[in-house]
Amino acid sequence: MRQGRGISQKPICGAGRGGCGFLGKAAGNWGKLPDMSTSFSGPRLPDFPLVADPVDPVDALLRKARARHEAGALAEAEPLYQAVLGRAPDHAETLHLLGVLKAQQGAFPLAVALIGRAIALAPDRAEFHNNIVPALMRLGRLPEAEAHVRKALALRPDFPSALNNLGTILLERHAAAEAEAAFRRALGLEPALLEARLGLGRALAGLGRAAEAEQALRAVLGERPRWPDALYALGRLLVQADRLVEAEPVLRLVLGEAPAHAEALTALGLVFAERGRPAEAEPLLREALRLQPGNPLFSCNLGQLLLSMGLWAEGWALTEARTRLAGAPPLPAFPCPPWRGEPLAGKSLLIWPEQGHGDMIQFCRYIPWLKAQGAARISVCCAPPLAPLLRGLEGLDGLYEQREGRQDLPAHDYWTLPLSLPGLTGALPERLPYLAADPGRTAAWAARLAALPAHRRKVGLAWKGSPLYGNDRFRSLPDLAPLAPLWSVPGLAFVSLQKGAGEDQAQTPPAAQPLLALGAEARDFADMAALIAGLDLVITVDTAIAHLAGALGKPCWVMLPARGTDWRWLRGHAATPWYPGVMSLFRQEPGESWEEVAQRLAAALRRCG
Repeated sequence: MRQGRGISQKPICGAGRGGCGFLGKAAGNWGKLPDMSTSFSGPRLPDFPLVADPVDPVDALLRKARARHEAGALAEAEPLYQAVLGRAPDHAETLHLLGVLKAQQGAFPLAVALIGRAIALAPDRAEFHNNIVPALMRLGRLPEAEAHVRKALALRPDFPSALNNLGTILLERHAAAEAEAAFRRALGLEPALLEARLGLGRALAGLGRAAEAEQALRAVLGERPRWPDALYALGRLLVQADRLVEAEPVLRLVLGEAPAHAEALTALGLVFAERGRPAEAEPLLREALRLQPGNPLFSCNLGQLLLSMGLWAEGWALTEARTRLAGAPPLPAFPCPPWRGEPLAGKSLLIWPEQGHGDMIQFCRYIPWLKAQGAARISVCCAPPLAPLLRGLEGLDGLYEQREGRQDLPAHDYWTLPLSLPGLTGALPERLPYLAADPGRTAAWAARLAALPAHRRKVGLAWKGSPLYGNDRFRSLPDLAPLAPLWSVPGLAFVSLQKGAGEDQAQTPPAAQPLLALGAEARDFADMAALIAGLDLVITVDTAIAHLAGALGKPCWVMLPARGTDWRWLRGHAATPWYPGVMSLFRQEPGESWEEVAQRLAAALRRCG
């Protein structure tokens, strides 16, 4: 094994063709488009009744301040508001309007504090509750924002702006159907409310009604052509519809109008990354993170890009933000501190599971390495299907199956997550195999494989992954038909490794594509490992099967999609440093069909004799 390879800031591979997995939609797939944030759009103030008293000097100052505010002269309005508060520190209307101004300037904590004081002084003012909402949302305080907007609607049920804000909050909560209803109620009260028309377009997009959403968004842009939020919503819709070429100029228009629009910077950066232009993507993603340094999504998107480019040290550090992503599984309240790379000599370490089974299989390679560094005890908690496979892993002292609810585990000095290990160790252990199949199970599966014609090379096939994976629409094949060229190679016998998705297809393959369907009978990953041990080669799409074959040291050919290729496969290379000498990568070219990839696989099989 070695330390440090691929961990420096110099790339270990050049930029290649295909994507890098940034536009997935599942929670486990970090690289996602940010949703559009709420904001105050322009100098027109929210609804606020002001009764003028021309002889009151406070009122005169406030009228002058509001006039400058409505004219967009925020720098002139602010000292006037401050002058009012100098005379009347508890003037609720002025606290509210100054809070709105500070929100427009991006000073969201101060905006919340000011409008919060106004609410404390006048709790029955619906507009106060409504206008604190955008600032709370920008600070990520969604439950508080929802409570305030619902209070505003309780005070004034026919409040279009509050209904619009409620719809925006519901979109953030992925409740698109409820959001649509809120936006339609707002428009029923105020048909010309562009913010609600924009929100309706976004809700329709969230419901998968792309054509209606596009029509709604383009209608909004017809009335306000250079509105950054509407342009961003359209660009985001085009990206989600895989219309990246069309999305690029739309997102450029956003940045032309609002160069500091962090969401648009990220979206355009991800479009560049997906289209194989990482050098153009990187500065955009860095700028978005500079503008919002605490944003975990921006951190992870940049981290994934850097990992795909082989810039591992910074990439691993940035992707540590993944545990703070919206929708990330909550971590238990561990009674010990997280491991930050301290010496482990004489110490114990618990590795807690995250994301998919393939991640645990890929990164459990670090356990023997950590033991060699002097760790006294290493324990793993894992999903039950993985436990029999990991039980015999060298260096593993304790193995616990993850259960629902509270889980009592022995005390440890530290805990960590599998994907944190490369960055914390600065190492890439290369010894293969690091997992082994159980001899008894291997013998049992060998008996089943004996049903295949003798003297033929046995090739395991996995053509589908879990449909819950964000990039499954690109990585999985529709059925066995695209792999038909493989059956033209003489001397081969095929075995299905499909379990779950694709099992039915394996049971009834095309007549010209006979195969032995065994994958569905595997009880767990130890069974699958034993089945793979009896094969000569595995051909698979990007699933846990690829990592299992690689960890076993079994020759494995991985079919990678042109769109959304995962960061761990880097860019452009036909091999991977994670499984040197045993794994080959067959990358789908842009515009290439899976059948054409299979034709290249068939040619490679013929060359292998």
